[in-house]
Amino acid sequence: MVKSLKFGAVISRGLLEPPSFARMKSLGFDGVEVFLWQLKAEEKDAIVRRLRDLTRDYGLRISDIGGGPSLVDMGIQAKAEESIERGREFLSIARSLDSPISLMPSFMAPPEVKREEVLKRAAENLRKLDRFAQMEEVDIVIEPLNRYETNLLRTMEETVKFIEGLGTERVRLMADLYHMNIEEASLPFALRRTGGLLDHIHVSENHGGLPGTGTIPYGEVFRILKSIGYKGFVSIEFHGYQGDLFEGYGKALSYLRLLDAIL
Repeated sequence: MVKSLKFGAVISRGLLEPPSFARMKSLGFDGVEVFLWQLKAEEKDAIVRRLRDLTRDYGLRISDIGGGPSLVDMGIQAKAEESIERGREFLSIARSLDSPISLMPSFMAPPEVKREEVLKRAAENLRKLDRFAQMEEVDIVIEPLNRYETNLLRTMEETVKFIEGLGTERVRLMADLYHMNIEEASLPFALRRTGGLLDHIHVSENHGGLPGTGTIPYGEVFRILKSIGYKGFVSIEFHGYQGDLFEGYGKALSYLRLLDAIL
């Protein structure tokens, strides 16, 4: 049984500056999730140096790195080699920043390709990438999405089945309560069925906004996470939130910390 959870929040490249990290630290976050979308090779070293300085100066961990290849990229033949190489690059970035996770969202496969073929090829390439992940000691964490954003993996159950079929050591699972609210009949039941594969979780609300202002049963969710011994980060990611980002993060964290303390 886990006594208390760790909390982080998603930040984009535009927020990789001292004021943003100072604000996150003052709000009481344990870490940040860094999204490096469309990172160019010539930018990598400078970004890594900046993140090392920021995490050292403000005492924040990097829970995970996003922006690498998607599951679709890994499963499209024309993109496979490039995607494996980019996957290696992001695993190396994560390792260099002492982050245990490189995220891999499922995303939408084009209509001209068959879902089964994309998943089969993605599985083959994930097995190749897993060998590098083992050397780097970083997990590749697959994020199932909702039906409007992916036609590959949408539920916890089918993603667990896919991962277990790989026979890999470093391919793991993440949960996003916003997407799960659309796809799962019961969030607590789905989380309990993750089979020890759960590495990371995103939280917001059924409407994409502040936790505690919608219908997601956070009390039940936190009880399940603690009962299964979840040790990863609970990372706040808004979907269409219109208010001030840091103010929203502060309100969300206060609610989640209070709930965590009383459960």
